[in-house]
Amino acid sequence: MESGSSKINQDILETFTRGKKSLSISDISRLSGHHRHTVARYLDNLVSSGKLEMRQHGQKKKYYLSDIQPESSILNFSPHMLIILNMDLSIRWANDSFLRMINSTIEAISNLSIEALHLDDLFGPDLVAAIRMVRPGETRSEEARITREEKETLYLFTISAVSFFQERPALVITGEDITEKKALQEAIRTSESNLRLITESVHDMIIRWEPDGMISYVSPACELLTGYVSQELMGKTISEFIHPEDLPRFQNGGETETVNWSRLPSSFRFRTLKGKWIWFETTTTPRLSETGEILDYISVWRDITAWLEAETKLALSEEKYRRLFEGAKDAIILMELTENLKHARFREVNNLTCQLTGYTYQEFLTLALSDIIPESMEEYFNEVT
Repeated sequence: MESGSSKINQDILETFTRGKKSLSISDISRLSGHHRHTVARYLDNLVSSGKLEMRQHGQKKKYYLSDIQPESSILNFSPHMLIILNMDLSIRWANDSFLRMINSTIEAISNLSIEALHLDDLFGPDLVAAIRMVRPGETRSEEARITREEKETLYLFTISAVSFFQERPALVITGEDITEKKALQEAIRTSESNLRLITESVHDMIIRWEPDGMISYVSPACELLTGYVSQELMGKTISEFIHPEDLPRFQNGGETETVNWSRLPSSFRFRTLKGKWIWFETTTTPRLSETGEILDYISVWRDITAWLEAETKLALSEEKYRRLFEGAKDAIILMELTENLKHARFREVNNLTCQLTGYTYQEFLTLALSDIIPESMEEYFNEVT
């Protein structure tokens, strides 16, 4: 049976299906049949969860159905999976890599709860549990093994609670195939004699340090990535090169003596020879003696500076595109590219198009070009298509 809170939320959301693009608190109260103060309280929750947007119009607040459709074609070329969730764990967006993995479409899963996808069956229960535990400002990582067509693949999922798109909070989840990276780490751990051969052939930097944090080995990729030759880092501690703001994440207290070297964060800023700060993503493995004592640590470092910068620029460009797209004074329709226009489907329309035609946004996405051609133009339309 539906709870009282769920019923009120549903009543409020349904008021936006009655034709008006934006509604005030008074409008929603009148249309939903709930008291103004009750509506105001529930509106705050719906905005926080990402289902509604609030914009200030002079002294009045206007509310809109959330309709953010990121044009993230660049990320769709990435082999990594990317999912963006609202804080109530409903799906805001997912890239093609994730959609192929679950054999679905963005239209089919948009606004569904992550629970509805039954990801436990594919990725195991730990991933969904980790997603539920992330709080604002936190980042968690979780590994998951996937077996498909008798092939096992290991993925590293990173879950971050961030704010973007008009400062609306969201959970950003990336899934990277780390099968090869793990195989490399196993090779290093199993055979010390092969360490130099392997590290000299990869572009990622591999570092080994003692339990007290003193660097004992750095792979040749160090000079390419940081400007230092290996000998300039050996004999020094890692904390000398890590950004001060990133140090507390793996310190037990405020002093260098209290550094817990087993807790090196998965990403941090590193000072290069020229004094520039670059971002590294790392995976660290302790090497143990037969009695279980830590002999040293071996870590694989990858420069992710360019990727982070591109991700920031992409988020800004998406927001700029959305504002231009929705602020245009003309109706704009984006269609799929096909050889025959008769059955071409609509992929995106702006709000003005919906206002001029009378269709809702969701209705438009179910139509083909032939559906909106008037009868008087059908003969001409058939000739040109």
